[in-house]
Amino acid sequence: MTAKRGRGKPVIAAPDILILHGMSKPLVDFFTTFFESLGVSSASAMDLPAGGRPQEEKVDYYIRNCRFPLVLLTFNEKAKRSTTARPNVYDEIARCRNLGKKRETIILQQVEGRRIAELPSNVTGQMVVIQFDTRKLHEMLPMLLRELRSRQVLRKRDAEELTVEAGGRLSEFVDKMDALWEGEFDQAWRRIHRLDYAAESNFADTLDLFFQQYHKVFSALVHDKKYGDELKIVCDAAYTEALNCVARAWEYVAESKMRSADGMSSNPAYAQGHRKYRRMYDRGAEVLRQGKSTRQPERQVVHFRKAIELLDDYMAKL
Repeated sequence: MTAKRGRGKPVIAAPDILILHGMSKPLVDFFTTFFESLGVSSASAMDLPAGGRPQEEKVDYYIRNCRFPLVLLTFNEKAKRSTTARPNVYDEIARCRNLGKKRETIILQQVEGRRIAELPSNVTGQMVVIQFDTRKLHEMLPMLLRELRSRQVLRKRDAEELTVEAGGRLSEFVDKMDALWEGEFDQAWRRIHRLDYAAESNFADTLDLFFQQYHKVFSALVHDKKYGDELKIVCDAAYTEALNCVARAWEYVAESKMRSADGMSSNPAYAQGHRKYRRMYDRGAEVLRQGKSTRQPERQVVHFRKAIELLDDYMAKL
């Protein structure tokens, strides 16, 4: 909690994250529980003491003193099929701008099919905006966690806490998952052969399964109230499945390279080059087969990466 001295009014500690919203109370409850599991304080302005301040002054006080505001830009439930949010949400976004918090503010923008909650035009490029679907919150949480880390809100935990405390387990899990996202999926996506739409489709399906592992762990903690060893079991199982997803993603990329190399090897225009570099082509195919027959996902990734390098070199030399 943070606090600054007011002018003639009592000093009240402000939460790390101030949640500003319309009437999406279940969503607010989800985020407060989620942040609590990370050791981060959060609260809705409605639930905080006024300290003798009128409502508008109270909201301004907490916007100024929190680490950063989080705005839930959700559809106005009273306006059927409307894409606008409640007026108070737009007012709170304006307050964040006027009170010098525009760079710190994070806006979670609701999407539902083709509907997108409308943003004020002056927000673009001024505040961080993350879109979310209430049915797929797990897809948005990794991006939100990155913002928390960049703002240095997540407190560091010692080794003992990481083994016994739920928030520590969650932080450890997220760090490992982020390493897979940045070190594996991101790199693998860039290696898919251009115009191989089947590989791209398979890759996207695998990525969706990867994101579902976040959901399993968050659901176990937030909804099922699993802690200690029970939560560790869920985290370990989810991470194991995430590793399998990584291996499958690299496999799709390697298969894509193999198809491209096959196409070039059978093309009469490359016949001379194929004879010259046939051993490199055969080696790439053999390493790919080794990857497919290996059981451990980490070893599979090593084989698939190697096959991709060999096949890329083969095609480049042709």
